Order: sequence, then structure tokens, then C-alpha cells
Amino acid sequence: MGKFNFIITIVLLALFWEGCKQGKNEKISHIQELYFNRNNLIRDFENKSIFVRGNILILKLYTKTKENNFYFEISEASFDGIQKKFHLTHYELNDPMAMIATEGFSVEIISDKFQFAEVIETLIRKYTDTMTRYSIREVTSEFSRQGVDLKFYLEGNTSVFYVKNNPLVLNGSWKEYVTKAYKIDGHWYYYLDEQSEY
Repeated sequence: MGKFNFIITIVLLALFWEGCKQGKNEKISHIQELYFNRNNLIRDFENKSIFVRGNILILKLYTKTKENNFYFEISEASFDGIQKKFHLTHYELNDPMAMIATEGFSVEIISDKFQFAEVIETLIRKYTDTMTRYSIREVTSEFSRQGVDLKFYLEGNTSVFYVKNNPLVLNGSWKEYVTKAYKIDGHWYYYLDEQSEY
């Protein structure tokens, strides 16, 4: 009976180990896909944060000194399948002129609440479609003043981040954060499991 339990334990450990390797390989695959598409992701998400809290999606657009905040209620509508819909519930436009630099906006659209909501809802659909395509759970630029310009949160506590200019990472905690991460190149880094690795 003891020999049988030992063999079962070994088999279970081997299966567990194989499952861990497959999970790690899947994470690495997502990281590689992000990295190969890094220029598009920088273009789409630089100076933006997108995250979900409950059934509210929050979009933050950062300027040098201010941020514009948008709050969307998430609902699901079924057409050919399940598709998420986003309804702009309210917003804080702290720098309206910065919106003109964002695709699809003009002074006329900003001054028309209905057109404004339509354009921003179309824009958030574009961003969330990209996030879904690359298995991105959340994205943030909120650490750019500390030198971490863009950070992507993936499933399973995996994170990938972009540092445009390493000498600008001055804070000791952030320097340590960047130093301890796995390095892809001189600007891109990742953690497979941020909670246990950092």
C-alpha cells in the first residue's frame, strides 16, 4: 500500500509540474505577442489608463499636469454572441484642449454632449478590443512620472511594462522594481507572477 501511495504522489507531482510549465509557456506566449506588437500598443495606450471596477470601466487620459476621466457602465448585449457595450455615465474633462489631440475629437464634438459620448464610446470599444486581442486585463500610464511609462496587467498576475528612458527611474522603489523584473530589452520588462516575484 505504501509503494502505491508513493507512485500516486509522484504521478500527481509530475502532472502538477507539467501544468505549471504549460501555464508558464502560455504566459510567455502572451508576453511575446505584446512585445512583437509593442509599437502599436505604445501608440494606442501611452498616456492612458483603462481598468474595471465592478461593472464600471474607467478611462483616464493623462496630460503633463492634468487627467481627463471617463466612466462607462458595462452591459452585455447578445447579437451573434456576447458583446460588451459601454455607456458613458459621466466624465471629468479637466483639460478639454488635450482631447483635440485624441483621435476623432474636435472643438465641435467636445461642445456637443451627444456627439462627444458617441466618439468616446467608439474609442473605448477600440481600446477594449485591442486589450481582449492581447489578453490585457488592465493598462496604466499612471506611473510615467516615476519612469514606468506603460504597464500592462495580464491574467495570472503577469505584468509587462515599458520604460522609455531608464535614467528617469529615480525613485529607489521603482528602480528596484525594474531591476528585479525579467528583461526583454533595454525598455521592456515583465513579471510572470508579480505578487510572488516582487
